[in-house]
Amino acid sequence: MTRRTACLLAALCLLVLSGAAQGLRRALIRSFFIDGPHGVAPVLTGQLTAGSGLAAAARVRVVLLDGLGREHTAGLPALQALCEAGLDLVVDVGFPTVSLPVQHVLWTGLTQQQSGIQYRVSGLDPPVRIGLPGRIQDSQAVAESHAEIVHSFAFGKVLPSRTQSPHEGVAWRHHGFQQAALELARSDVRLGFVHVLRIDEAGHQAGPQTASYRQAAQQADALLSALVAEDRRTHPAGGTAWFVLSDHGHRRGGGHGDAEDEVRLVRACIAGIVPTGPLPPGRSIHLVDLARALAEAAGVPRETEAAGRTLSVALDHPERGATLPRPSAIRWAIALLVLVASFALGVRAVPRAWAVPLWLPLACACVVALDGPPTLSSRAVYAPMGRNMLVGASPGLLLLLATMILGLRCTSAPRLATAQLALPVGAAVAVLVLCGALERIARLSLHPPLVPFWTGRASLLLTLCFSGAAVAALPVLVAAVRGPSDPSARAAGAGRGVSAP
Repeated sequence: MTRRTACLLAALCLLVLSGAAQGLRRALIRSFFIDGPHGVAPVLTGQLTAGSGLAAAARVRVVLLDGLGREHTAGLPALQALCEAGLDLVVDVGFPTVSLPVQHVLWTGLTQQQSGIQYRVSGLDPPVRIGLPGRIQDSQAVAESHAEIVHSFAFGKVLPSRTQSPHEGVAWRHHGFQQAALELARSDVRLGFVHVLRIDEAGHQAGPQTASYRQAAQQADALLSALVAEDRRTHPAGGTAWFVLSDHGHRRGGGHGDAEDEVRLVRACIAGIVPTGPLPPGRSIHLVDLARALAEAAGVPRETEAAGRTLSVALDHPERGATLPRPSAIRWAIALLVLVASFALGVRAVPRAWAVPLWLPLACACVVALDGPPTLSSRAVYAPMGRNMLVGASPGLLLLLATMILGLRCTSAPRLATAQLALPVGAAVAVLVLCGALERIARLSLHPPLVPFWTGRASLLLTLCFSGAAVAALPVLVAAVRGPSDPSARAAGAGRGVSAP
């Protein structure tokens, strides 16, 4: 085979690899948002242990401060006062950290993996009938915006309506929402839910370290203060149990979805009804445990499949991360085998130190430096072309281009391309194995490929495979056009250690 033919074939293979990696990445992203089948309950210590729970309250009020990170709660006086008067908790909301699935856990007591409602951003229609809202006829929900979330659960009354026009939505946010929330606080409904979304919206727009985010948090805290005051004025004898919590935080640049501590671990307070005396603040439980406490306060039996424990047991056994999905031992073994095989293939192709794909760690490090770790909390992970990741990876891609140009003077295009791309492709395949993406895309599994941290890294590695193969193909094509087609010239060039001119 002539050198030109070898280069043309190598370039064709690289372009096919580039297209396949990009197509696989897009298929991976689409598979995030598909509900999965029911799964098994997590194993938590003390599930079968009896312990002191909560007594039923006359009224239960749940206030969800959507998007409020735990580190941003200290300066909120109303929230702080409620926490000091009751139980001040750290709650592990599970994974993915997306509003509707997390609220599904709160109302049903089933983890995201148990229910199959994992990365759903659209509303559930018809609403789910299991869980507290559907079992308490006298229940009401009020949402500031994104009414499709509260309409996904079978509350007896929901405000605003699903068919609210944009003009009506503006008026609702400015006037209607707070009035409806205060009326709910004054009422005697058994279960009342207030969903505050302005904090989350500010976090998505500018991140949690901004003045707009802090202002939204302070406004939400002022609303909480007004709700508690209205309840105390209307019900001076007490009897109201308050559950105030967030469903997720935001990572530093804004965004949520994965299992970072600052996103997954939120602050929650239970006031007006506690199982024992005051406890030190910051005790950790799981959201399924909080869901059980909420059901107890509402006087409703928990769902039979719910894994939540009574608060006294849960507080003694924090077990952070116990509800998170993890790769099985078999997946780890296959992934490591693929990784070792790809490394060996690359080393065997060109046994020279300079042929090691140094561009890969450089590209990954630059992406992390520019946009943070590639997790489901990063917007770059979802972009159709991965533009931000491509920009971040550009130093590594330039190093790959330089390596290909210099390396083609010393070795053949197929060998050099294998040396530079075998490990990146192997790493991508290994991560796809860890998160179950290959089975999902091949329709061999119904489970969405959602595993903390690994799923986000799959998007990055596929982006690097797509871009790396395209970059590597350029000098190979140039070599095919400029290089000699005479095998004797190629052999003579190889004897001198360089390619023929």
